[in-house]
Amino acid sequence: MKNTDFFSNKLNQDAPDAIYFLVISGWRNEMQGNRWHWAKRWGQQIPAIIVEPETKGDEFDAHVENVEELENVRILSTRMIAFNKDNLAEYSALQYAQILADCDEHGYKNPWAWLTNPFLSLPYSMLPFKKKIMHFSEDWFRWEDQLNMLWKQSRVALTNSDLVISVSSGCEESAIEQASISTSMVITNGCDTSDYANASVDQSIKEKGKHFLKIAVFGGNIGKCIDYSLLQKLAIKFPNVLFVIVGPQH
Repeated sequence: MKNTDFFSNKLNQDAPDAIYFLVISGWRNEMQGNRWHWAKRWGQQIPAIIVEPETKGDEFDAHVENVEELENVRILSTRMIAFNKDNLAEYSALQYAQILADCDEHGYKNPWAWLTNPFLSLPYSMLPFKKKIMHFSEDWFRWEDQLNMLWKQSRVALTNSDLVISVSSGCEESAIEQASISTSMVITNGCDTSDYANASVDQSIKEKGKHFLKIAVFGGNIGKCIDYSLLQKLAIKFPNVLFVIVGPQH
């Protein structure tokens, strides 16, 4: 079922007093991606807590730090994720306890959750969040070399979400194929234009671009998410276009 009025309806009926972002670790070192922009916007309304699963010890207390660049946003460092089923219950239980303790400490009565990391699907599903939103920013089911546990946890998260936000129609179609979803919508990624409007043109790219009719730029994390085979086909099909990839390697 699709319902583009989800936010306005739910915010009016059951306004959150905080939102927890359950993300893939690496917030501090990555480019300002979609989770940065979503956290920034939520933080303008309510406390936004970035749950970073990165600690390796078994201590109960989670580390907390503020995000200097973003108002009303802080990082909660919890137990790292489990990549095999042998540690899944133990690690998930500790993550659950750490997030719940933070919620209780701050007196949140109506917290929401925003999930981008399927490996946190168990605490996401079990914690008493009033509303659970999965940001389906990667079509995990199309990655044939991924762990089977990732697919299973993705289905758990999708099924237990009040809303699934996909970054493309393709991601949404895949999510609907794989799980029973309550409410779904597509919101494509964007950026804060003001952050980039005054940027200067890279002179080396400008010089190379003189020999092409157009320049096509990808800005983001450089890793296995990029379809290099497709990029190569595009470069062959459009020889008058200079394809530029900009970003840190992962």
